[in-house]
Amino acid sequence: MERAKRRAAWFLVGAAGFFGLSLIWKAPPAWTMKLLQSMSEAAMVGGLADWFAVAALFRPVNLLGLIPIFPSHTAVIPRSKDRIASSLGDFVRDHFLKTETLVAIVKRNDPAQFVAKWFLEKRNAERFGRHGAKLVAWALNGLHEESVQALISRTIREAFKSVDLSRTSGEVLEAMLSQGRHHELLDEAIAKLTEAFQDPATRATLAAKIAEGIRDEYPKGQLVLPTEAVGRFAAGKIAEWIESYLDNVSKQPSHALREAFDKKANSLIVHLKGDSKFTKKGDEIKDYILNDEKFTGYIASLWTSLRDMVERDLRNEDSEIHQKLVAAGDWIGSTLEKDEELRSSLNRQVESLVDQFGPALGKFVSDHIEGTVKGWNAKAMSTLIEENIGTDLQKIRINGTIIGGLLGGLLFAIAYLSSNHL
Repeated sequence: MERAKRRAAWFLVGAAGFFGLSLIWKAPPAWTMKLLQSMSEAAMVGGLADWFAVAALFRPVNLLGLIPIFPSHTAVIPRSKDRIASSLGDFVRDHFLKTETLVAIVKRNDPAQFVAKWFLEKRNAERFGRHGAKLVAWALNGLHEESVQALISRTIREAFKSVDLSRTSGEVLEAMLSQGRHHELLDEAIAKLTEAFQDPATRATLAAKIAEGIRDEYPKGQLVLPTEAVGRFAAGKIAEWIESYLDNVSKQPSHALREAFDKKANSLIVHLKGDSKFTKKGDEIKDYILNDEKFTGYIASLWTSLRDMVERDLRNEDSEIHQKLVAAGDWIGSTLEKDEELRSSLNRQVESLVDQFGPALGKFVSDHIEGTVKGWNAKAMSTLIEENIGTDLQKIRINGTIIGGLLGGLLFAIAYLSSNHL
């Protein structure tokens, strides 16, 4: 910019030099010196006027550095800083962030289609998964351990306190009965019992108990009877009878035991859902669980276990979380690409959000620009603007000098021709 200033100054100095030359040099014909004088004089006036105009934009102008020249009309930019700040903020808001303009941009660019195409590119889905995994890791590291544990503990406890344990158990059992699932439990129990009685160890234990009972009841009989053999025989018969009975129950859907089981289960459901004694017992069980140290320790360890599991997965090259996020990206892209109605719906939602929050966004940006510019130092702002557009402004000074000289010459020619004609 300094070079541009010097160039403009040399034009003004040149005009002054020609003016001085026109005063002292009386070369014939006389009208040539008059023309030179008129042109250089007008050039000086034009150059000085534009110099004042340009300088007055940025700083006060003083004659010989002492006498202010039109002080109320100089330093325009520094004195108008706050007004410029308000106008600039309003300009950006009204021409760039107007709600109708933003909605039109959304309609023109089809953001849902853009999202679909972006996710359909494999590298973008991978990028989404990679950065998503990093975000999860960052979030884990940023969480306050004690606060998270306290939140989990409080949430689980509050949820458990609100549960009617007796009624809930009754409803669960009722749902099982309505689907016949309780008979699956009974069949499972029958299978386990049958398996137990077929186990030689179980039969040996039963035989030993029978033999011990005989010896206790008939101390002298053991001298005559082989109690061990009798115990084994009796245990075998009992096991066979039980196995046969359980086999019949298992094969007969309408067996009396099943009917009795149904009645007991239905009766239990009624008591669980409406008996105050069962409700009280359920509350006692609930209080016991809530106050149990093992339960408290289990809740406290939930977050630690979950965090450790997630961290281990994220360190793994074949991270399942990363793969899930990549798959989610693929799914988003393919779903949006195939479903035009979904894309239209998504675009309408974006338009609605822009329409709803557009005015607030425009005001926020406008206020931010206004506040930022008002906070600037007036002299520094003026200097910054001058540094950016000063070179072009110096061309105005040069043009003023040149145009002034041309106008001066034109006026002289008109006056000269008029006088000679007259």
